[in-house]
Amino acid sequence: MPELSSNAAGRVIGVSGETIRRYVDRELLPARQQGLRGVIRIEPDALKEFAEEYGYRYNDQLAEELGE
Repeated sequence: MPELSSNAAGRVIGVSGETIRRYVDRELLPARQQGLRGVIRIEPDALKEFAEEYGYRYNDQLAEELGE
C-alpha cells in the first residue's frame, strides 16, 4: 500500500495533519521525510500500529483511498 502524507494520516485516525507532525517530531510515530521541504510520508502499517497503541480509530477504507 502506498504511503500517506501527514494530512492523509491525520484524516485516517481523526486528528489534524499538524498533530501527526508533532507525533513524528516526538518520535512516537515512525515516518520518513522527503525532499528539501521535509514532506512527511507514513507507512499505513506503522500508522495502524500507532492508532492501536494510543487508542485512535483507524479507518482502513480511507487509508486505502488516500494512499499516494
